[in-house]
This record gives sequence, structure tokens and C-alpha cells, in this order.
Amino acid sequence: MANQENTPKPPLILVASADDTLKQQLHQWLRKEGYRIAEVSDGDLCVAALRKYRPELLLLDVALPPTNGYLLATQLNRMPLTTKIIMFGPHDDVVADRAFKTGAADFFSYPLLRHLVTNRIQFHLQSSEAKAEKDIDDDSVWYRHLFKAHHEVKLVVDPQTLQLLDVNQAAVEFYGYTLEQLRSMHVTDITVAPEERVREAFQRYIESGETAPVRARHRLASGEIRDVEVYTSPIKTDERQLLYAIIHDITDKVRTEQALLESEAKYRQLFESAGEGIFFVDMETGKIIDANEYGATMLGYTIDEIRQLHYPEIELPLEAEQQGQETLPNLSAEARFRRKDGSILPVETNTRVITQNGRVIGLVFVRDISRRKAMEARMQQQSEFRQALIDTAKIISSTLDVEEVIRLILEQVSRVVPHNAANIMLVDGEKAYIAGYRNYDDEYIASVEVNIDDVPGLRMMYDTRRPLIIPDTYTSPIWWQHERNVWIRAYAGAPIIAKGEVIGFMSLDSDKVGTYSDEDGERLMAFANQVAIALENARQASRLEQVVKERTQELMEANTRLQQEIETRARAQESEHEQRLLAEALREAAAALASTLNLEELFQRILEQLAIVLPSDSADIMLIEDGVAAIKARSGFIPDGTTEQDLLNVRLIVDETANLRWMKEHQKPLAISDVYHYDGWIFAAQATWVRSQVGAPLIIGDQVFGFLSLTSRQPNAYNEQHAERLQAFANQAALALHNARQAAELERRIEERTAALRASEEKYRTLTNQLPLGVYRTTAENKIVHANPALARMLGVKSVEDLLNVDVTTFFENPSDHKQLRDKLSALYPTDGPHIYQAELQLKTFDGRLIWVRDTANVIFDEQGQIQYVDGTLEDITEQKQAAAALQASREALQAQTESLRTINKIADAIHQSLELETVIRRALEAIIPYSEATAAAILLLNEEKTTLHVMDQIGFDEEVLSQGQVLPVEVSLSGLAVQRQDIVNSANLESESQVYEQLRGTLL
Repeated sequence: MANQENTPKPPLILVASADDTLKQQLHQWLRKEGYRIAEVSDGDLCVAALRKYRPELLLLDVALPPTNGYLLATQLNRMPLTTKIIMFGPHDDVVADRAFKTGAADFFSYPLLRHLVTNRIQFHLQSSEAKAEKDIDDDSVWYRHLFKAHHEVKLVVDPQTLQLLDVNQAAVEFYGYTLEQLRSMHVTDITVAPEERVREAFQRYIESGETAPVRARHRLASGEIRDVEVYTSPIKTDERQLLYAIIHDITDKVRTEQALLESEAKYRQLFESAGEGIFFVDMETGKIIDANEYGATMLGYTIDEIRQLHYPEIELPLEAEQQGQETLPNLSAEARFRRKDGSILPVETNTRVITQNGRVIGLVFVRDISRRKAMEARMQQQSEFRQALIDTAKIISSTLDVEEVIRLILEQVSRVVPHNAANIMLVDGEKAYIAGYRNYDDEYIASVEVNIDDVPGLRMMYDTRRPLIIPDTYTSPIWWQHERNVWIRAYAGAPIIAKGEVIGFMSLDSDKVGTYSDEDGERLMAFANQVAIALENARQASRLEQVVKERTQELMEANTRLQQEIETRARAQESEHEQRLLAEALREAAAALASTLNLEELFQRILEQLAIVLPSDSADIMLIEDGVAAIKARSGFIPDGTTEQDLLNVRLIVDETANLRWMKEHQKPLAISDVYHYDGWIFAAQATWVRSQVGAPLIIGDQVFGFLSLTSRQPNAYNEQHAERLQAFANQAALALHNARQAAELERRIEERTAALRASEEKYRTLTNQLPLGVYRTTAENKIVHANPALARMLGVKSVEDLLNVDVTTFFENPSDHKQLRDKLSALYPTDGPHIYQAELQLKTFDGRLIWVRDTANVIFDEQGQIQYVDGTLEDITEQKQAAAALQASREALQAQTESLRTINKIADAIHQSLELETVIRRALEAIIPYSEATAAAILLLNEEKTTLHVMDQIGFDEEVLSQGQVLPVEVSLSGLAVQRQDIVNSANLESESQVYEQLRGTLL
């Protein structure tokens, strides 16, 4: 036995749900993340599985029968279990609250999102591990697996000193520092946030246990600032409290969000470049009113050409199974469109019916699904190919007649690879002759027996052991021309290989250039391998028949011999019986192995059939991966103190294990009658009971990719005859395993491509409705024909449909404002390039509010220079305008107060500079006139009786005014009215007070 490699077991996750589709989805996601998965379908099985396997995590469906997931979760939390529970169910706050009240650690709502599920599961598993560990151990296998070697950036931080205690390799690659540099740094060295905020956040994590992600900005060694999302959880050790952080780089996501908000031009470009055609169709006449550039190009027309067509001219009638379906508004369906060049394009249409100017218009969204249809066709072809291989394997096991097998295999090839004629040639020395054929004339077949060296194509396949494709025989230098094969224009061939030797060729001929691809060559190679097995089985059967004949002859001669010869005959008859049983068992085994392509199921069937072919105490299936043979499945005896998993964990380095190395190099089986006498045997602790062993290599082409191994506790249990039997069975198993692995790889690729295609389609579908800006299109008649939900909310409308066909002048309080805007847009013609105009407008919403918007418009002119459409966006800037107006008013009030204070200060200075009343009054008048912007001013004093006012000084009054008198009565003067009211009086405001106005008319002051 070879050296053993002990690897840690990944975390075990138990999925409890009665929904098989959901379980399959979770199984695929979690398997790809490296977790072990177990599944149950009801509550009783869930409890049993938890007690038996002790999984790290339970994913529990709230609808799990026979009661529900809530009751089961409550029951489980009362049990002494360490398993963390995550529940999932419908998107409903009540459901989520009820789940958390049962003690669940987390809750996922439908539909499940893969990145959210896998990230949260990883977070919970790592948090559980952190709480269980006393401190971080660099020598721990799981620490290396979950921290050091993980692809995500991870940090361990001391919240007191802010020092980075440890980082993984992903952090080294992300930040650009060495491992030693990072371990000597503090959090403040990599984040742009101030130290106080960092300490506050760390304290919050420790006190509340908060695990929600937060956004931050981190600085790399290059100086570049990256936006990140940080998941943090506390780690409590015996000595101190640490923080465990996972860093996700979201710079691209943040930049994308900013780009969408800042640039309408970028949004417009993305909108126009979306892979979806849009057609406007008159529902009454069927005429195509308009289409976007993508839709016209998709069908090979220009915009002008497409507008001249009717919809029935581009859409073909439905397939037979779709006949009778009624065309309805909002109908999504698959259809077939005819391109301008006559080719057919499969599409998916989504039709909505709108009313425009009294006309019923069909708005048809068209998506090209030719790639998806091609993928579905390819999947169908692969399915037919797999079925043909299965049927071929059954044919091989059903008869040993070589001619019959060749005839039936050629029929199976016609199901999956197109051709006009086909043949199988067998090698005889340096020559090759046709042993079976379809659709050739007999004279041609009779004339074909060639030397391999004379036919370059055969020579190439013989040397390379690879299939050969000739797209055009007329231009190929290696095509073998014959007077009766001039009709052949394309060729596909594959070598038939048995035990590493080319024993024949399978050939397909077509009368069309370019019929075959490399994929057809690989498929043909698979059938050629089936032919090799059939021929090898036939040869083995022939050898068995020859042995039977020889034994029979010996028995006939033994009739005249003594009892000893009779006993010899009996043994010969017994051997004959065993050989026939072997041949029958091989046929049955081939049929059983060919009936499935599932690896796990195939392993089990191989072990079951192996028990029928040869007896053993234990049987192993080993596959080679990077030079190491790993036991993938086994059955039989398990010694005391050893578990089956211990045996499955055994790894053997092939080149260091004598019996495996010999079988790989010689590609032959090996029987060891007594391991105690075999020099190369390695005595392992798990296999001290083994006394006899027989093994056979698993071979495809000339490559050994695994072994079958049988062991016995009895010495001399196996010999060379057993080895040959095992090898015959191994040949059947090798083909079945090879086909299953190919099928699994093909299904994986198809799943990846299908998922990528669906994600690409979904991305564009949601883009428009996610924009925060109002998006619109208006016509030459000022009608709104396109809008998004953000525009409807901005204008106070309940839905987008309520905006369509509304006249845009409805939203202008002054119609002249709209006319001025329209004139400015028209003036953009005929400038080159985009006709872009931006303006700030005041609009009136449906609910009567006045709002300010920033309008960015792109004008589309027709050939006469008239506005055809206006496409644009509206940004609500009402709050910005209000803030600017408030700021301006505040500045003006402040300036007035400043001027008033200056005047008051000036008067105060005059008063304090002199004690003479005349001087003070004069200086006060000199300060008041410039401040009030008056042409004349006077200061009057009230007498003691408060009946008259006396002019103490004046500036600016002429002699005529002064001659009227220096004393004014209080009752009939403006100055007197100010004294009475003890307030400022303005003559301009007295007209509303008619009585006062009449009394004071003609008064000078």
C-alpha cells in the first residue's frame, strides 16, 4: 500500500425541505463551495440526522412536514445540539420575525440568491469556528483552509491597539504590502476613516455583536483608494477580545452606481446598445409604424425600410403546437421572424397594447433567442448522443457476432452524426480492408483493400491515434482519391484502438463540403471505442470457443483412459462451465453498466456486477488523479477498529506502489497469490488481514486512469485466469466510467453557459426602472410616449400609464415658457453631432405643486429639420433652488442690518464727540441723509405741552419751504403723526387711510 494523505473534512450542512427542486439547487451551490451535503424531507428524519451526523449547519424550510419548521426549530433549540439553524421561507416580515423568535441564527427569503446564501453560510460557519477556538492557531488545518488559503481578504484585529494581528494571502495581494508589513501595521494605516470612528465602530461590534456589513474606503500600498464592504464578528479568547473581518472589494459596484447617477449620456448609450428590438405596430392595419436601430439591424433592414413593412411580413406563422393561441396584450411568447435575406430568426416577443391619438398601437419587444435555441438543440443532440452510446453498449453485450455488431453500430452512428455512407475497416498487417459498410455499391467495396502507408489519412490516424476531419476532399492534400469515390466532398474518421494498438478505422463520407466538425470527430471516436470493445469481446469469445474445442477433443480421447483421465475430463467440463458463466456475466455486466451515466450509481453497479464475476472479501474502485490513486467506492470486509471512511480516505502514489506501477506500465492485470511472498507489497495498518489480491487497470485508448482491486483473507485465492476475467470486466467498466465522466463534464459546461446567458438577459430588463432620474420621450405634437416610474413620481402621477399621451404643456404654469423652450430646441438644427440642450425649468405637477427640474434633452430631427422626438431626463432640483433662495435672502437681510448698524454707530460717534446740541444735531443729519438716500432731512423737537414741533436744524430744504414756518402743529403734520403713533410714517402708505390723508394734504413735512 502507498503513503496516505489525511485531508480535513469540509463542514457538513443538513438541508431539510420537502421541495426537491429547492434541495437540488442548494445542493449544487453548496457542493461547488466545497461543503458536504445531507438532505432530509420531513421533521422526523431531520431530528434523526442531527443526532447521528451532528452537522455544523441546518438549513430548515419553514414549511417542512409533517407540522412546520417553526415547531421543529423550537424543539431543536431545547436539545443539547451545537448545530446552528438558518431558516428560509416566503418574503414576508411576519414569517421572518417568527423564524427569529424560534432561535434561528438567520433567515433567507424566496427567491434564494446564490451569492447571498453562500456568503452568509460562510460567515456563520466562520463565526461558529471563531467562538469555539481559544486562540488563532497558525498550525491548524482548518485555519489554513478557512483563513490563510481562502480567496477572500481576511484580517484579525486587536480592537484595543488597532494592530493587524494576522492577514491571509488574499489580503497581501489586495493591499499590495508584504505579509510582514501588514502584520506590523494598524487599521488606521489602511483606512481613510479617522481613528475615533474606527474605535467607535469596533466598540459597537464588541458590545452589540453586530454583524451587518458596513462600507468603508481602504488605501492600498500604491496609494489607490478602494471602496470595500466589511463583515466583522468578535472572537473571544482566554486572553483578549479580537475582531475577525472579511473584506469585499466593491469599488466597481460603487463606480457603476455613481456613473448611473452622474451621466445621462452613458445611460442613453447603454439603453440604445441593449440587445433587444422594439417595434410599434398599428393593430388595425398591421403596419410597422417605427422600430429602434437594434430591431431593424437584427432583421437586416434600415429604419426606413422597416417602416415600409407590415408586421405579418416579418413574423412567420406559429408552429403547429402553438396554433390556436390568442394574441393578447402583455403576451410573452416565442416566435419566428424572417430576415431581409430570407433566413429565419427565433425570437421571444413581449407585446403590450397602447392607445395613441385614437389608434390602437402594439408595442412589441423582441429578443434574439437564437443562441438559446442553438444551446437547446445542442443539448438535444448531446442527449441523443448519450442514448446512442447506451444503445450501442447494449448491442455489444447482446451478441458476439462481429458482422452483426458492426452493422448495428453503423446504424447507431447514423442517429447522431450525419453522413451518406459509412464503413468500418480492420487492420491486417500493413493492409486495411472493409469489414462492414452502409450505402456503398458492392463494386467499390470489392475494389478497396489498401496498404495503410498508401492512404495518408489512415496513416495519420494510425500514428496519432486521434480522429481525422477533412472539410473538403477536393482541396485536402491527404485525401485518397479513387475513381468511385469522387462524389465524396467531406470525410470524418476515427481509429479503433484496443489495448493500445490500432486495429481498424471507422469512416463517414458526405457529399456536402464542411459537413463535419471536430465535435463530430470526438463523437465518432466514442463509437470507435465501442467497436474496439465489441471486437475484443468477440476475440475473447473466439478464444473461449477454441479452448472449448480443445477441451472437448481431450475429453473424447480420455474415453479410453483410466479413471484419472475421467477425473481430468470432469475438471475440464467444470472449467468450460465457468468460462461460459464468465461470458454470460460479462454480457450482463456490460448491459447494466451501460444503463446509467451517473458516477455514484455507476460505482455501485460496478461493485455489484464485480461480485458476480469474481468472489472476494473486499472490492475497490480506484481512480488516478495527478499520479495518486484514490478509492472512490468499495464494498466488503471492514476490519475492527477501522471505518469505511478510513478506507475511502486511503491515497496511493501509483509510481511508489509496486503492483499499481506494474499494471500501469504493462497495461495488464496482476494476480498476487500470497502477498507475504510479494516483494513489492506494502503492509498498511488497515490491510494486515489481506493474503491474496488481484487487480486490473482501467484503460481508455492507451491511457490507464484507474484500477479494479479484489482482496481475500485466504492465500492462493487468485491466479492468472482470475486476472484475465477481471481484466475483461475492467474493459467494460472503463468504457462506462469514461462515458459517465464525459457526460458529467458536458452537463457542467451547459449549466454554466445557460446561467451566464440568463444573467445577461435579466441585467438589461431591470436597468430602466432602477434609474433615479425621470426618463421621457415626447413627440413633435408635445405628447409623452415613453416614461419611467421615477418620472411618474416626480410629476405627481400614480403610474407610468397615466403619463402616456399627456401634452407636456400641461406641466408649464406659463405656456410661453414652453414655447421659448421649444424655440431653443428647434434652433439646435442643423448642428453636427448630438443635439443636446440643458435648462432649469419650473413645472407644475398633477397635484398642484411647483417644482424646479434640470432638463437634459436630446433632440431628434427628421429630414426636413423638424423636431421628431425629444428624448431626455428630468432631475428634481427643487430643494437645491429653495436652499439657494433662502441663502440669498439671508445675505440681503444681513447686509441691511450691517448698514443700519454703521449709521447708528456714526450717529453715536457724533454724539460722543461733542456736548453741544447744535453740533450733535448737524452731525446726525449728515449721517442720516446718505443712509436713507434722502434729498432733504430735518430734526424737530416736541415742546413741553406736546402740541407743536420745532425745527432744530435741516439739510436740503429750499427757502420757499422754510418760509412756511419753523413750527409744525402735532395734529396736522406727518412728523406729528409719527410722534402720536410712536412709529415710522411713510406718506406713500397713507392713501389707504383716506381721513388722515385729507387732513395732511398740502402739509410740507
